[in-house]
Amino acid sequence: MTYKIEHGIPIPEHRTRKHRACYPWGNLLIGDSFFVPCDDPGKIAQRRASVLSSGRQWALLRQNKWRFTTEIIEGGVRIWRRADKE
Repeated sequence: MTYKIEHGIPIPEHRTRKHRACYPWGNLLIGDSFFVPCDDPGKIAQRRASVLSSGRQWALLRQNKWRFTTEIIEGGVRIWRRADKE
């Protein structure tokens, strides 16, 4: 396949996407937790991984050393904020 190189096409203006976290990461103090319901028992492990990944990404983007732990409990996943990394 070949591609045609084109000149003079203006670059679109940068659009920022304001993303609001769907979980309350910024409000968690060490030892606090929240519950994420999951109605499908077959997808609860996937939900757990998704929530944990979301928390890690949130912390990474803010360059903080927060840590989280999760537990699968009846009806969903509970996630806690642990002590920060040294």
